[in-house]
Amino acid sequence: MKRLRPTYFLFATALVFAVLQQSGNVAAAGPVPALWLLSGSYASLFSGTTTGGSPVPFAGTGIFVSDGHGKLSGHETINLNGSVCSFKLNGTYTLAADGSGTNAINFFDGGPGCAAGSYSQSLAVADGGDLIVLSNTNPGDVASEQWHRTRSFSP
Repeated sequence: MKRLRPTYFLFATALVFAVLQQSGNVAAAGPVPALWLLSGSYASLFSGTTTGGSPVPFAGTGIFVSDGHGKLSGHETINLNGSVCSFKLNGTYTLAADGSGTNAINFFDGGPGCAAGSYSQSLAVADGGDLIVLSNTNPGDVASEQWHRTRSFSP
């Protein structure tokens, strides 16, 4: 009879765990947002329109650097309806377990006549983090962007 007790104990423990999991007191283990998927240096290409009364076209390129922990920095050059600005930037990002997420970017020090500001985007991670596709989520703005992870090279 003593040999059956460990079996009963294991069965009872499994049963208690199953009941607690059904009641919501024990969370099931699952994928965790992998912020590190978006890490390193990215070259970006973007274009769209922004409104301030009437649609104004813009396009540009940039470099974004992600720390793999939710922080971004870098710079971008934008042609806004024929006026060129070169901004410094910083921001944050989030990622869900499925690779979707958001970012919030602040841009500043763009040069004479270039107003500082901010924007937000939805994003999706592709190709193991080598490609990030983004879409502007600011009201009135329509823009898309792609980030491609850069590789180190020696001249």
